[in-house]
Amino acid sequence: MKKCYVSMSTMTLAQKARNILALNKIKANVVKLTVDQSYGGCSWGVETDCDDQEKIRRILDISDIPGYRFIRGKE
Repeated sequence: MKKCYVSMSTMTLAQKARNILALNKIKANVVKLTVDQSYGGCSWGVETDCDDQEKIRRILDISDIPGYRFIRGKE
């Protein structure tokens, strides 16, 4: 499984996103992103399977989760 991260500005947003994804049967974990993963800033994220990226994007857009960005991780 290739891991992807959905970067967000706060832990609260990451938790909200994780809960919304869980309601849609998508496994996700809240993680603290490193400076390298967050492009120079401190941020939180949701770790997911890259295969679900388009479905996650649709769900987060419909749920009005602001300012997220996908980051590809390592296998």
